Amino acid sequence: SIDMQQTRYDFKSEWYEPFSGIERIAFRYGQVDYQHTEIEGGSPFTTFRNDVGEGRFEIDHKLLTNFSGSFGAQWTNRDFSALGIETFVPETTQNTLGLFTTQQLLLGDWTIKAGLRTEKTSLDPKVNQLVLRRSALPPIALPDQFEYQADSAALSLRWDFTDETALTLSLNRSKRSPDLQELLSLGPHLATQNFEIGNIALKNETANVVDLGFEWQSERLSVSLDAYYNWTDSYIY
Repeated sequence: SIDMQQTRYDFKSEWYEPFSGIERIAFRYGQVDYQHTEIEGGSPFTTFRNDVGEGRFEIDHKLLTNFSGSFGAQWTNRDFSALGIETFVPETTQNTLGLFTTQQLLLGDWTIKAGLRTEKTSLDPKVNQLVLRRSALPPIALPDQFEYQADSAALSLRWDFTDETALTLSLNRSKRSPDLQELLSLGPHLATQNFEIGNIALKNETANVVDLGFEWQSERLSVSLDAYYNWTDSYIY
């Protein structure tokens, strides 16, 4: 069985058309304090704690009649642990800061959209090694800090060559830093009936997608066809 507790606080604020060319300024922040204990045979086995604060600031603009977009920042502060009879994941602090922009340009029959995001993540484990008690596995030495930078980009083109028909092309390359559980897990996770072993040598996972589409629409019927190809480098399982 599982004994769970969660407390959540959310704040959201938006300011519409504060200045010429600026359509919206938005800010939101959320704080979640989560804990659950896995109970086996009437006794607590492992307690998971996940305290997360996440904020986002965003500015939407329309500087020209055919040019619009947004700029923003997003940050996360996370304290996580999974401790008990067996230490599944050590107490770890994770800090993430991301900067992003999305832009759209209209040029006649063409619509061009582009997006960029850069994200920096640091993880600070509160132990210097991973140890599985009552096991012959040797301890796994940990660095003082893990640091990652993930840069992503997207571009799409749309050509409305008639009032009813359009062609689209999308290119996307996104990177994801490994999660702390993917790095630092070592031990049994009874709720999922798994024995999980992280990998402290993991690198960023990179996903690439190319998509070519065709759209046709009349008053009563629409048709959409897509052909896409995707591949992933340094896939994290």
